[in-house]
Amino acid sequence: MRAECDDARDFELAEQAAGGDKEAFERLVRLHERTVFRLAYNVCGNTHDAQDASQEVFLRLYHKIGTFRGESKFTTWLYRLAMNVSLNYKRRVVDRPAHVVGSFMRDDDGGRGEQIEIADAGAGPEQFALDAERAAILRRALDALPGEYREAFILREIAGLDYAQIGEVQGIGQGTVKSRLFRARERIREFLTKAGFGRY
Repeated sequence: MRAECDDARDFELAEQAAGGDKEAFERLVRLHERTVFRLAYNVCGNTHDAQDASQEVFLRLYHKIGTFRGESKFTTWLYRLAMNVSLNYKRRVVDRPAHVVGSFMRDDDGGRGEQIEIADAGAGPEQFALDAERAAILRRALDALPGEYREAFILREIAGLDYAQIGEVQGIGQGTVKSRLFRARERIREFLTKAGFGRY
């Protein structure tokens, strides 16, 4: 029920923004900026590029909001745009060394999940070093995934899309979505296990 309310709210705000209501557009940005940033971060791999990519996403959204017709959920439409912009941004820039801090969510079919959190700079030096190492392993594991697996994983674990929405974004059936997610999780689990971080 909450999701339906959120969908209706997003659709109404998108309609208002398309009609020139700047406050409605700003509210849409506030509602979705954190998820868009996390998605961009997990594509680009560092905060600087994720910030730039996120800004580009919302600039593109501002110019394209009038093309949203409500044929899919607004979040599905927005995250497809965010994924495309982030992937294009990553292709345009040279990868730089990054201090990776963030979190990944392992989720099961029932929506329950185990979050792997990476501590920020406020953590103690030993914990910070351990978490930074784990984050770097996660980053390498994610980067090593084939593009379609990485995209499905980010859309599910970071953006929180369901299988149907991921299928819409990637243009595939739900069975293929499940297969890609299973394989992505298996490969990430292997990375973590080999690195001594136990079961993912």
